[in-house]
Amino acid sequence: MVIVPTSYPNFKEEEMKRLGIKMVIYANQGLRAAIKNTNAVLEHISKHGIGGIEMNVASMQEVFEIQGMFKMKEDEKKFLKSEKGDVKVIIPAAGDISQEESFKDKDLLSEIPVTMLDINGKSILQRAVENLNNIGLQNITVVSGYKGNKISLQGIEKVENANYHNSGIIDSVLMASGSGLGEKNLVVYSDILFDKEIIEKLLKSAGDIVLVIDSSYQENRFPKKDLDLVIAKYPPLKEERFLNNRAGNQILKIGKGIPRAEANYEFCGMALLSKKGFEILKQEHEKLKQIKPVHHFGLIDVLQQVIDSGFLVEAVETHGGWTEIKNFEDYKRACRLLVETA
Repeated sequence: MVIVPTSYPNFKEEEMKRLGIKMVIYANQGLRAAIKNTNAVLEHISKHGIGGIEMNVASMQEVFEIQGMFKMKEDEKKFLKSEKGDVKVIIPAAGDISQEESFKDKDLLSEIPVTMLDINGKSILQRAVENLNNIGLQNITVVSGYKGNKISLQGIEKVENANYHNSGIIDSVLMASGSGLGEKNLVVYSDILFDKEIIEKLLKSAGDIVLVIDSSYQENRFPKKDLDLVIAKYPPLKEERFLNNRAGNQILKIGKGIPRAEANYEFCGMALLSKKGFEILKQEHEKLKQIKPVHHFGLIDVLQQVIDSGFLVEAVETHGGWTEIKNFEDYKRACRLLVETA
């Protein structure tokens, strides 16, 4: 027997059990309680704003649990693999650039990592994750460090690099393998905004180590920036109108010390690694650590070591379609660009 009591306040559940009632639905009471609490919360908001209501409203975590959001995200990770293959995304976000002069003056990064900077209503990380989700990539690991407790976003897995003060991007990338690797592993820097078409083009690559490189830096828009420059086998096509039919390119040299006059591309902070490529990166990193045990190497250093050891590092080319946030000028430009393209 199932009952739906509207009143009968003295009819207790012990009595219901004794009478053989198997289920009680308190629909009326739940609805009336919701109306009263909703009115009280809205009255508070109208008088005082939204501050102070958290104790009287459900958390977003609870809302997502009721919706089944977490289960849905887990299912997406399982069943959307067929479209893009088994791809794991790694976003190394452990670094601290809060002491960079232009950011330090504005006090923008004293409490948050750069990936959580708001760009016209959404953080850099949220914009990246949305782009990745939109092309079917759901398995996303963010490696946190500086102010890592401020990194919060639905649909990501967090891994902590507690030693972020004394390590670099390569350490964070390798650390992410602890939760398993994909057949393909997409590394995306945490301080960049990018068009999803670049990622789609990169995912079509079959090489073990493939980087995205950009020729637009040659327009000398950022003459004072410390760029990760590249010398590639094939120079950029420079005709005013052209179709780039090249399937790929090969990186011969990469590093910050390459003279601009010699470089023909810039590394964009996006890379694709097969499982084999990931192991090569790990192996060459270990070699460098044996040569200079007290030195902290960057991803670029290790990539050059990979090339020097005779391994092929391939590239896909772009001309723009991305931007990075390394200083306050970058931040202002990114905000402006997104307003202009909205």
